[in-house]
Amino acid sequence: MQFPTTITSPVDGTIQADQGCPSQTSITACLERDEFRCLITGCKLSGSLGREVLPLIPFAFARHPRCRGLDFWKMLEIFYGADAIDKVFAGLLNQADSLHNLITLDTSIHTIFNGGSLILTPVTASGDPIPVINDHSGGYMLNIDYHGLSVLEFIQSTKDLTPGTVRTLYPWSKIAIASHNPMPANDSASILPLPTYFALRAFVLSLKNICAERPPQLDALSFSGSSFTPSPHPPIDLKNENPTYPADSESLCDDPVLAASAILQSMVDAGALCQSP
Repeated sequence: MQFPTTITSPVDGTIQADQGCPSQTSITACLERDEFRCLITGCKLSGSLGREVLPLIPFAFARHPRCRGLDFWKMLEIFYGADAIDKVFAGLLNQADSLHNLITLDTSIHTIFNGGSLILTPVTASGDPIPVINDHSGGYMLNIDYHGLSVLEFIQSTKDLTPGTVRTLYPWSKIAIASHNPMPANDSASILPLPTYFALRAFVLSLKNICAERPPQLDALSFSGSSFTPSPHPPIDLKNENPTYPADSESLCDDPVLAASAILQSMVDAGALCQSP
């Protein structure tokens, strides 16, 4: 997996990006790349306010002062090793406000996307899963899955269909992610969202959903719908050899991706991790 080696700042909207939302420059580039259409539904968007442009991995997940020490990243090290995860983390710092991390979504599906009910897993054209650590390049597919939704809530999509037709995206339906022809004086059409970030988000949401389905085993967490509150007294390593930190509203940001750190720690405490698939 390759990441740019230099950090590039937007020519405008820098403060906006620092506050946790894409810069205006990145919003415009993302809408142009996606041809002002939702990546999933295929619906034409106005793009006037840029509300349709969302980051795959929220800025806070990389820019929180203690982020790299969160348990979620430590969990990934078990699977991929510290060096590989260091590269993923560095890449995310570099690309949080770039086209690699931004997608265009119809506002009608923002709630299920942000709440973790819509899970988008990247796969190759042949259907092979693309993991978090990968060297995949070019186009790919997204497997559609849901958590906690009824069939009546499944997404209706017109993407890649003939005019006047629509299909229901049932679980394991696929959506193509592919480059468009480069536009004059703008190569944004060829810069796709990284499958790494789709895989990373899907990984976290799967862990979140596993926890939500096992509340009796997780006394340290209380759940209310798709939200949860971590224990006010998580374990603290007094020798600071493997520091953990109390989760707070600043670190969680009510986001399922960032909140995975608190979930993982509670799973370990409750002995539920060994029982998880």
